[in-house]
Amino acid sequence: GHAEGTAVISPVRAYDPDPPPETMPPETMPPETMPLAVYAAQPLGTDPSTAVTAVDPTEPTSFLDEEGHLEQAQPDLEPEKPKAGERLRRGLLLLSGTLAIGLATAAFPYLTTLVLILAVWVLRSLSLTASAASERRRRRGTRWYDAPLVLLSIPWHVLAALAGTVMLVLWSLGIGLSAGLIGYAFSLDAISTLVLGGASFAVSLWLGPGGSRVRGPVRRLTDPLSRSLGSWFLGVLLILALAGSMAYLLREVGIDWRPAGPGPLAAAQQWPEWLPR
Repeated sequence: GHAEGTAVISPVRAYDPDPPPETMPPETMPPETMPLAVYAAQPLGTDPSTAVTAVDPTEPTSFLDEEGHLEQAQPDLEPEKPKAGERLRRGLLLLSGTLAIGLATAAFPYLTTLVLILAVWVLRSLSLTASAASERRRRRGTRWYDAPLVLLSIPWHVLAALAGTVMLVLWSLGIGLSAGLIGYAFSLDAISTLVLGGASFAVSLWLGPGGSRVRGPVRRLTDPLSRSLGSWFLGVLLILALAGSMAYLLREVGIDWRPAGPGPLAAAQQWPEWLPR
């Protein structure tokens, strides 16, 4: 017989136009692909692929300063919430301040309003300056020239705070005048009407649009005072003494309309029943 020939057909490999890219196994992942602050904090033998999952990828963990040195970003720590007693003391401190402002508005309507407007402008300017300085320190760390830079930037932030101050003051003046008109409509005396309008003006400056720039600097003073009972009592005593002095001036002198002449409520000036003589 003769040997039959057999043909060997090699398998045809399917053509893949887009082959999958070669990936590096997790155990060989170089540490430089991880956030530096996380890699440095991990114990030896930690799988880098699992370590990265504990970090928010949108938050930078390190940055290079202006001289090329590596700086570690500081984590944002949530402040401890104050206790109920401390929150109550803060509220009473602010309430006594509102009463003092209302009585000061009744004693010196124009001068008190002007002082409040200037105080709001200054507080908003200081708040913008402090926020800009804090942001610079967060991004590139502390530098020796931070303090001179803050002083040089104050004029710019004074101008930058002007527009927001005008909006806040106009909004608050509208609410204060509305409260005064309500008191006038209910036939309140001039002193009670001015106290109501001045207190409403102060509350509107505190809670109005852009009022956070006012609350921040004020709370840097009121919050430490409210932590201990002794300092809080002394602060409330001083504020009530100021309110009492305004009430004394109202009783002895009356409403002082300087620098302008007698206002529209001068004819209705009489001693209110809710104030002791």
